[in-house]
Amino acid sequence: MIRIVLENLIDNAIKFYNESDRVDSFVDIHVNTNGQGQVRVRVIDNGIGISEANPGKLFRMFFRASERSETGGIGLYIVKTATAKLGGRVGLLTTPEGYTEFYVLFPTTPPKQDEDSEKPSI
Repeated sequence: MIRIVLENLIDNAIKFYNESDRVDSFVDIHVNTNGQGQVRVRVIDNGIGISEANPGKLFRMFFRASERSETGGIGLYIVKTATAKLGGRVGLLTTPEGYTEFYVLFPTTPPKQDEDSEKPSI
């Protein structure tokens, strides 16, 4: 699940890069613990940016923040769903420099899954 989250966030950062010749595109990834029993992952890029005006929509299924989206707006929905399954949360910020930052907070110990929930019902 963590791999799915990271792949989607990094893929978005690369896919939505700034095409200007005057910009040196980058993606920074930071991983650390926050002292509250959580691991914080930050994916920061200087791409085309995303409006924070209605961040709730951003993580909805089929919401496309840009016409460049090739997956029909499902990537960030997958990120939110996988993060929630792990007991974490995801959000969007704009850094003071104007860069896009997605952050994910994961518990250091994922929630226990019911053994019965993993078994198909008959």
